[in-house]
Amino acid sequence: MKTLGTIKLTLCLLAVLMLTTRIQAAGLALSGEVQGSHQAIAGSQVRLFAGAPGKATLLAESQTDSAGRFSFNVQPANGAILYLIASGGRPRAGAGAANSAIGLFAVLGSAPPSHVVVNELTTVASAWSAVRLYGSGGLTGNATGLRIAAGNVPSLVDLKTGGFGGPVQDPLNGAQSTTLARFATLGDLLAGCIDQAVAGACADLFSAARLSPEPAPSDTFGAALAIARHPWHNTEALFNLLAKFYPASDAPYTAAPFAPYLIYAPSTWALAIRYGGGGLNAPGGISIDGEGTIWSTNNFLPGSQSRLQQALGGHVSKTAADGKPLSPATFGFVGGGIVGGGFGIAIRGGDLWAGNYQGNSVSVLRMSDAAPLSPPSGYTLGGKLGHLQGLILDLKSNVWVVDNENSQVALFPDGDPARARLLCGQDDPKCHVSHPFHLAVDQKNQIWITNGGTGSGSVTRFPADQPELAEQFPVGKSPKGIAIDSQGEAWIANFESSNVSHLLADGRPAPGSPYKMPSIVTPWGIAVDGDDHVWVAAFGSKKLVELCGSRPELCPPGVTTGQPIAPEKSSYDGGGLQHITAVAIDPAGNVWVANNWDDPQACAGPDVPAETASTLCGGNGLVVFLGLAKPVATPLLGPPRLP
Repeated sequence: MKTLGTIKLTLCLLAVLMLTTRIQAAGLALSGEVQGSHQAIAGSQVRLFAGAPGKATLLAESQTDSAGRFSFNVQPANGAILYLIASGGRPRAGAGAANSAIGLFAVLGSAPPSHVVVNELTTVASAWSAVRLYGSGGLTGNATGLRIAAGNVPSLVDLKTGGFGGPVQDPLNGAQSTTLARFATLGDLLAGCIDQAVAGACADLFSAARLSPEPAPSDTFGAALAIARHPWHNTEALFNLLAKFYPASDAPYTAAPFAPYLIYAPSTWALAIRYGGGGLNAPGGISIDGEGTIWSTNNFLPGSQSRLQQALGGHVSKTAADGKPLSPATFGFVGGGIVGGGFGIAIRGGDLWAGNYQGNSVSVLRMSDAAPLSPPSGYTLGGKLGHLQGLILDLKSNVWVVDNENSQVALFPDGDPARARLLCGQDDPKCHVSHPFHLAVDQKNQIWITNGGTGSGSVTRFPADQPELAEQFPVGKSPKGIAIDSQGEAWIANFESSNVSHLLADGRPAPGSPYKMPSIVTPWGIAVDGDDHVWVAAFGSKKLVELCGSRPELCPPGVTTGQPIAPEKSSYDGGGLQHITAVAIDPAGNVWVANNWDDPQACAGPDVPAETASTLCGGNGLVVFLGLAKPVATPLLGPPRLP
């Protein structure tokens, strides 16, 4: 015989089961419209997919009605990255001829709005955000990258309306760069094919988007992916299609459906967004954690009249993968001796390590809550540290930091400050460094250090456990950033020489090294992506430069090691780039760059700058170029690894 308690428990379990069943039955109700040039596309096949590592799954399909509408009710797995593809149909609210070349795309993420618009702008935003994760099997990249890509789409487009998203038109971007106009123009090019604005519009678009020997695209979605994958290819030819599709009746005004469109040809079709807030000001170093969150040191405090001669030092900023600030405004994260951070920042387990240029110390934060783990003055090693720059972990998780002022290296074995010691100083005849700036570790756990003093030009290398075996290799003058590729080869940004050195694994210079070109002016930071392409932050020219790396078979046809992939003179510019230092790549293939200086006159001009310019030394925020690179696993430990 059942007791009263047993009966009550059974009834409770049944109630929970019924509630769960109702929730599961409800699933996800999603409705939307397919549009071209702001008008409905009737009879378009709409398919809803769930993207996931290794395999994308078709969840449902439908066809739009005469008003371009569709709806689904599905039960996707928790966390699935949903996306829509619309194919074919009759544009102009069904009045146009059926067009099999229509292909539209929208990455919705794991929590989409209940109603969406799929159009040219969602296609461009989604293609540029997810291009490095989309292949023949659909959206199948690494899980972190998929989540990052989905989160980036709303920076460009509002999925609920198909109009512009918030960040692309905010004060840091809308009127401050050509990104908004590039974005709208790309939408216009797709629209010209969808509406068949002129005879042969689709053939013209597909021909210009194609990079031989790849096959030509067969629809507008394929064309968007092709342009996003090679944004430097046929730039002017694609731009000229705008005037062909939508001739100006009263220049520069055209009938193009999306504005502001470009009036002048862009350098490339790359799309970049600038983000600020959270204490960002003159960010020096960047480190990306396993979730794709960006941590950065800041030279200056926002709003301060800081310059080279005197400065109010900044702190640490945390920025979400979608650009939202996660650290407090103005001050960022403080404590633990953090002040005026330089180029050195790295992640060790759940802790963030940062080198303080102004504070002459090393600071450690617990990343989960930003609580300082280092003392109020940081770790100073008894006051023996000077201006710190590069900071990394070796393959055994020992922490290394270089002292640019005192020409020495500090080692924290196993991240233990109590066991920290100084190496390679003036009293060490077997290991010599000269105003070291940055360092890297290779597959053999060898430490490479750039000797960055003015006029100097060498790299020091030694086994991490045997600094006494140090060797010296000549490079260009005043080297700063250094990165190791998958082949164990080193790439060095030579600031004073305005070129890039490439050393083979044995330390010999690669044929043709150093590499020099118009877009590389006083380079600073350097990074390597999953295809071993080399990314250079050119401080002086305010450009992001992409070089073919040590595996030329992974470079475009005709481009070999050390040669630029984007145009030599322009490379990647715009997007609000200022004078840049650090560069880093995330698991979605986005390239993040630190705006370190804004106005050089405010930094190094007259002793008393004009008041209106006195706060403009520090650069404004971080710039992310969407989907430019082969993704990299983060946090970075040693040479790049695929996620």
